[in-house]
Amino acid sequence: MILSELHKLHMIVEKDTNAIKYIRKAISIIRGEMVFEDEPIYAEEFEQAIRLAMPNIEELEPLFFNGPDSVIQPFYTDTLNLFILTEKNFRALGIPEDSLRLYIRWWQKDRDSLNAFSNIAIAFERLGKIDSAKYFINLADSVYIIEKKYYERGLFYLALYKTIRNPETMIRAVSSFKNIQGDKEVDWCIKNFIADLPEHYTEIEDFSKAKQVFEFFGSFYKENPIELEYENLRRLIPMFNFTGLNALGMGDIELSIKAFELYRIFSRRLGADLDFTTACNNLGLACRVQGDFDRAITLLREGLKFTEEIAPNDFVGSGFLKGNIAWTYFNMQILDSAEVYFRRAKAPLESLWQNEQRIQLHGQEVLAFGYAGLGFVNMARKKWDKALNNFFECIKYADYAGNTFNRSAFGLVYELIGEVYLELNEYDSALIYLTQSMEYLGQKKEGLLSLEQVFFPSVTMWVMSTRGRIFELKGKNDEAIKYYDLSIEILEKFRSTVKGEEKRINFLMDKMKLYEKMITLLLKMGKYARAFHYVERAKARVLLELLETKMIELPAPEDKNILFERKKIEDRIKNLKEELQKSEGDNEEKNKDLIKNLRSALNSYDSLLSRVEREKPELASLINVNPVSLSGVQQELNKDLTVLEYYFTDTSLFCFVITKNALKTTETKIDMNTLSNLINYLRSAIMNVDEDIYAEPSMELYKILIAPVAKDLKTEDLIIIPHGLLHYVPFSALMDSNGSFMIDKYNIGYLPSASILRYCLEKKDKPKKSIVAFGNPEFEDPKLSLPSAEEEVKEIGKYYNNPLIFLKKEATEDKCHVFAPGYTIIHFACHGEFNRTDPLSSALLLSRGMDIVDDGRLEASEIYGIDLENTRLVVLSACESGLSRITKGDEITGLIRGFIYAGAPTIIASLWKVSDVSTGKLMSSFYNKLNNGLYPAKALGDAERELKKSGDFSHPFFWAPFGLYGYGQ
Repeated sequence: MILSELHKLHMIVEKDTNAIKYIRKAISIIRGEMVFEDEPIYAEEFEQAIRLAMPNIEELEPLFFNGPDSVIQPFYTDTLNLFILTEKNFRALGIPEDSLRLYIRWWQKDRDSLNAFSNIAIAFERLGKIDSAKYFINLADSVYIIEKKYYERGLFYLALYKTIRNPETMIRAVSSFKNIQGDKEVDWCIKNFIADLPEHYTEIEDFSKAKQVFEFFGSFYKENPIELEYENLRRLIPMFNFTGLNALGMGDIELSIKAFELYRIFSRRLGADLDFTTACNNLGLACRVQGDFDRAITLLREGLKFTEEIAPNDFVGSGFLKGNIAWTYFNMQILDSAEVYFRRAKAPLESLWQNEQRIQLHGQEVLAFGYAGLGFVNMARKKWDKALNNFFECIKYADYAGNTFNRSAFGLVYELIGEVYLELNEYDSALIYLTQSMEYLGQKKEGLLSLEQVFFPSVTMWVMSTRGRIFELKGKNDEAIKYYDLSIEILEKFRSTVKGEEKRINFLMDKMKLYEKMITLLLKMGKYARAFHYVERAKARVLLELLETKMIELPAPEDKNILFERKKIEDRIKNLKEELQKSEGDNEEKNKDLIKNLRSALNSYDSLLSRVEREKPELASLINVNPVSLSGVQQELNKDLTVLEYYFTDTSLFCFVITKNALKTTETKIDMNTLSNLINYLRSAIMNVDEDIYAEPSMELYKILIAPVAKDLKTEDLIIIPHGLLHYVPFSALMDSNGSFMIDKYNIGYLPSASILRYCLEKKDKPKKSIVAFGNPEFEDPKLSLPSAEEEVKEIGKYYNNPLIFLKKEATEDKCHVFAPGYTIIHFACHGEFNRTDPLSSALLLSRGMDIVDDGRLEASEIYGIDLENTRLVVLSACESGLSRITKGDEITGLIRGFIYAGAPTIIASLWKVSDVSTGKLMSSFYNKLNNGLYPAKALGDAERELKKSGDFSHPFFWAPFGLYGYGQ
């Protein structure tokens, strides 16, 4: 009947220019056809949708007549006839474009236009006309939301999902149903979504889809732990495992851990014993790669115990677990235990082959695993021939790699063979295996890559670095620098996927060699300024990214917005790069669009960081690793100031001596264990107040750290930028061969890195106001009382007009948050607590307040949230307030960094537990001199020299612990 009416209409239209009324009549015949259950089609407005779709009408025809059967196929057939007919009629009627646009705007507001948009969108999606489909999807979506038709919106996206199987459409359907508390619909959607999952994932190309599904389900299940049936669970767990393995291989460690955690939970719930042991193994593996060794060992041993109980003859399952335990011990530098477990991992399978000439499924991978591990152990012991034999045994099984992570592991073994040949000075052989490493991983381009071409970062960064080393040994230093630089770029991108300060620090522990190679070569070439840049780059990692990876309170809402915006752009860049990798070579037009969008996102990112650098330099130093240049440092220095920046490798200690107009560098050959022992010796000697046994280690450290540059120290004021363990050195207590201490000649300040000097200097001219001081907080234990601290605060208050002083129970954390932002100087005379495992939990201990939130612990993480823009100086007259956790790659995190970020350019703090009596005298002298016009570094230096000359407190224990951090001039 419909086709008959349309045919009559077509005959009339050719003779009747007023035929639009007949078109309306014909459309009304279609009214009532069904697309969704209980959802009528209001097709009257299709005439304008047709007009919008005119350029694509001919493309729609094959879809309607030849597409797969569906419940809406009859409607599509009639709609196509209507499209074709009305296209001709609109052309015949010559409707003006202006009138048409006005009509479209009215039509978009019409409540009954949704079905038109929805069905056209679905039609274009089925045809594969993505741009046209997106246009109508967006139109429909905006109207659904405006009209709050969430149920209908859910049905629409459900139909889209059934058409294109895109997880994003199911996400929108679920979110729509959740808006109306449609629990049954949500449950149905999720279970059908799971039912559509493949039973097995075998192709690496499936990773993108698996990742989408996982992220959707993972985020949904976290909020809505619905009950799932056996069949649902059976389909989920392979997806979790597949996602985790491939994410790990591609360097997305955080995603892999999330996937393996769900794999472990659901396999246990399913009662899938084999999957549970695999989950323990893989989650332990991911934790090991992340640097969480304790958790890795716990998980792996749990899996091993379970495997040996339920399947004592499963040599593959137990082999993987033993192998990963071995790798964890290797990462912890416990080589003997690592070797034992590597041998245990492969021994049962070797015995099975020797005795029965058979091997269990995936046994080849376990054997490869064991041989690779033994190769690593022998490399660490510098037994090169044994390492080569182990690695060659390993790569016999390279064809058995079943997933992205295993491929990356075999790729790394090829790279390691190259490294061994490099150690044996066989450069050509080394290059052959480095090339094979890349070829095995599917990297077709030889030589230097662009960052966008890197697919396996965990392997490629080492390949590029080793290639650089070969060029360096051949005397081609310029080429070597290119490869070293790329290896560092890859490392920094790879590292950005690791979340959490502790995890990022551990991640870097075995990778600082990449920086060391570059720095050492640049110094050898005399490129001192560029070497200085990489020293700053190596030091600044976790320190400058602290905000992103911790729950830190920010002083201003706009700072939070900046971080959210940054994360959003970074995620977009990451997704676009992944899409580009997947589609490379498949669709030239699509690639052009992806590249265009990627450039746009990168430009947005650069614009954001530029804006932050201009408007919020402290935040910029934390979110954008943009190390200062040598010229940038020199520009900020005055002629009366010298900077000493240290950097050490396993065998050498470098010192950069920087003045306003000059740079000099020195290299001292030193074993790091010797240096560490000397530092510990000095600190323990200073702690022994009853004996003067500090002279020997003090003089030895002076010879190493100061003597090589002493002739270049021509200013009274020094800023020392330590590295690693040197942060624990009280430089003022170092003694030259004549028995003179450093404090006798110099006013010493410290900085965690040169990169923060600039914004410390920007605050140096803050107008002098007054002081707020907190002294002798009240505790339940009377033994914690500090009466001398109370006297110290009262004495200090005498030097200022209108000081604000809080003593005993009034010295609360809450008052610090309220009053500290308004004062130029903030003084704490209290106990301090340094947390070595979690430096951001280090705290100043104040009195408890009335509020339950005011627990009296002013932690480092909370200090980031105090606005100290008006503050010039913070004095922490507290035990160990200057201590920070130091690592090889990340320097200093603790109370000091918190105060610098909060806005204080100068902080005075202590390196060890101090005497409150001597501290009171030191502080009184310091404030007296400060009030008489001396700058902080000079005032502190004079106060320490004065205390040193007094009979009772001449020992370094009393005057050496306090250091000035930031800018003291």
